[in-house]
Amino acid sequence: MAVAAAAGGRRWAALVTSIKNTTPKMALFVFFVVYTAAGAKIFQILEHPAEVQAQEEAGATLLEQRAIFMQSLTNISVHTVSEYQLRVSAELRQYESAVEDAVGAGVSPLDPHLPHYHWNYIESVFFASTVITTIGYGNMAPVTTWGRVFCILFGFVGIPVTLTVIADLGTIFANLVSTMSKHLGTLTRNCAPVKKLQALQFAHGGSRGMVVLGAVGALLLYISVGGSIFILWEDWTFFEAFYFCFITMTTIGLGDLVPERTEFMLVCTLYILIGLALTSTIIELVRRQYAESWQQMKELSGRLGELSGPLAEHLKRLGEQAGDINIDVHLMKDLKELRSAIQLSNRLQALSKLDPKMGNDTKIVELLKAHLNEEKDDSAFLGSLEDTELLQPSAAKRKVIRVVIYESSV
Repeated sequence: MAVAAAAGGRRWAALVTSIKNTTPKMALFVFFVVYTAAGAKIFQILEHPAEVQAQEEAGATLLEQRAIFMQSLTNISVHTVSEYQLRVSAELRQYESAVEDAVGAGVSPLDPHLPHYHWNYIESVFFASTVITTIGYGNMAPVTTWGRVFCILFGFVGIPVTLTVIADLGTIFANLVSTMSKHLGTLTRNCAPVKKLQALQFAHGGSRGMVVLGAVGALLLYISVGGSIFILWEDWTFFEAFYFCFITMTTIGLGDLVPERTEFMLVCTLYILIGLALTSTIIELVRRQYAESWQQMKELSGRLGELSGPLAEHLKRLGEQAGDINIDVHLMKDLKELRSAIQLSNRLQALSKLDPKMGNDTKIVELLKAHLNEEKDDSAFLGSLEDTELLQPSAAKRKVIRVVIYESSV
């Protein structure tokens, strides 16, 4: 009973700790949602009236210039054809200018009476999300002074909040992926093909490459799924939809392709947020992989540093000892004379065995000495020793072995 109670207490403590760690992140996420929704409403309040007024003025100007142009085709009194062409061309240029202004204000030249407002609430939410995610397509922008001031303040506060939320979502996804991979590795530990694949990756050092490749593959799969969905909503090809998703996920936001279906704007916003979180997840996984490799490299470097100090000192001592080994010439000459004396003594002993009187004969001793001095092996022995650099310490160039140990402090 005591063991069960202790285990239950530990589980309860772990649950409380998990809730405490999760609560700030959930609160920040709720604040992000409320902040985006409120900001979109304020943008609509500030920009929509100006948009309505601009479209009404542009539509009225367009209709007026159209009527003037139609009258100019029949009511121009001129004497020559060239004068008529000049008058019509002038009226046509004014009408074309009115058409350009109407299109810029969002008025359709084909039906100026039908308004098309961008600053409705749904598109305002989409605009607010592109501001705080730093995508910024550029198809919508505030034109009033107060709208631009609020855009500065909204982005100044919202961008750090959004980046924090995306980073938190990326960390949560990364932890989920790591946990799933650990459980999957436990389940497939005894699987022979998996063992062979792991051994092959270890042998070729491709584990980090596989992680990076898998991360990029997951991002491309998510972009492809989004592209397949957008071709159902918009009049796009698959390549155009894939291009839009990639430009969005990487926060480039060129704005040449932007969704126009208002009823799908909220879903598009949700897709963008999840995609940015997925991108953050991939970055987090790759960062963890390289952080582990970097830590292993630091540990290995530390071990090599511990070994390199004693090894360098030992090799240094060996080099100094090898450089101090010199043989004196006079010592070698004494050794040569000793060798000759030993040979002479051995030969005299051999002669004494034959005839005891010959060992005391001075002439025989001198002849043996002369004979030993004339032997080629003795002269060659002395010559080779005298010509050796080891026998000439004053002029010899010592051969020094230099050992360079590179220590890394990574």
